[in-house]
Amino acid sequence: MELTFALIELMLSLLLFLLSGKINRYPSNKWRLLYLAPFFVAVLFTFFIDLSFKFAGLFIAAAVYISWFYIEDLKLRRLLSFVAVILCVATTIYLS
Repeated sequence: MELTFALIELMLSLLLFLLSGKINRYPSNKWRLLYLAPFFVAVLFTFFIDLSFKFAGLFIAAAVYISWFYIEDLKLRRLLSFVAVILCVATTIYLS
């Protein structure tokens, strides 16, 4: 179950990385809700499993996406998204 949540977080991170250009071209509050999806997955993760240090990469990646509310630059968003994907991959590798 831990690995499943890590893979879901990884897929959401990759999705946001791929959609960052479209989100920037068509600003809408509906797209902004998509930023919160990794955070809600991380919250559900803590409710179903536990809050442990070995999942810190997933929680940091979720916090990175919350910072997207305050960043308008596309290049910085893609860079932060890439960092979040790397954190999710590292956590997934650590868990498997």
